[in-house]
Amino acid sequence: MKKIFLLRHAKSDWEDMTQDDFSRPLNARGRQASSDMGRYFLAQGIEPDMVLCSSAARTRETEARLKQACNGGWDCQFLDDLYLAPSHSMLQTLRGVPDDFASVLLIGHNPGIHDLAMQLVKDGEKVDMANLARKYPTCTLSAIKVPVSSFADLTIRKGRLNRFVRPKDLDAMM
Repeated sequence: MKKIFLLRHAKSDWEDMTQDDFSRPLNARGRQASSDMGRYFLAQGIEPDMVLCSSAARTRETEARLKQACNGGWDCQFLDDLYLAPSHSMLQTLRGVPDDFASVLLIGHNPGIHDLAMQLVKDGEKVDMANLARKYPTCTLSAIKVPVSSFADLTIRKGRLNRFVRPKDLDAMM
């Protein structure tokens, strides 16, 4: 059994309209949400074996704040290929995760993250599945268990959605 955590970056700052998309940082709400999600990771005992993250500024900052808030001990690989990547590219990246890892956190962008989550899961709690189908807000986490022994064997519609956690859900959970 492999665990996949998919996290969309937190809310970015659009104040400087001359700034290129790749370099946009988080806004105040995004900084708070990524720290809150890190505290959720800590409270739930979520400690991925491997972290893969888009190299864009907003994903890097999301990862840093998440890691700091949950005292994460992971090393992170920042990948240019994950910047605005479509779901099929993200799936290929996940298939390359070494088999000695049981869990991976991928931090990326929409629509790819949303599409990938939709493609990986076949079932889950009704409310989580409905929320996933509806929208994938910034700094939202999907936790998916897939019945494979190798990440190379990941295929669509095999996983179970165990959690779908949005920033607005965190207050009620913690």
